[in-house]
Amino acid sequence: MAQNAKNLLTLDRVRKIVTNLSYSKQPTIAEVARKTGTTSRTPQRRLAEARTSCREIVSSARHERAKDLLSQTEVPVCEIAARLGYATPGAFSRAFAKRANQSPSAWRQAASRVRTQG
Repeated sequence: MAQNAKNLLTLDRVRKIVTNLSYSKQPTIAEVARKTGTTSRTPQRRLAEARTSCREIVSSARHERAKDLLSQTEVPVCEIAARLGYATPGAFSRAFAKRANQSPSAWRQAASRVRTQG
C-alpha cells in the first residue's frame, strides 16, 4: 500500500504542497516528503521529471501572491516583502523586478490604471 501511495504523488500535488508551505517559509523537499508520506526522493523525482525545482515553485508562488497583494490592496511594499518571507524589501523588489521586468511599485501603478479603466 505504501508503494501505491508513493506512485500517486503527482507533480500537481507537490506544487500545491510547496505553494501552501511557501506562504510561511521556504519549504524543503524533506517537508514536502513528510506532508506526502514519502521519502525525499519521490518529490525530487516528480520535480525533476517536470524540469523544475522546489525553489522555482516557491519563487513562482511568491510572485503570484505578490501580484495579488499589489493589485488588490494598499499594503506597503515593505510589508508585502515581510509577509512573503523576504529578508529585506530590497530583496523582494529585486526578485519581483526580475520576473515582472518592473518594480513592485510600477506594477501596482499599472494594475491600478487597468482597474480604473476597466
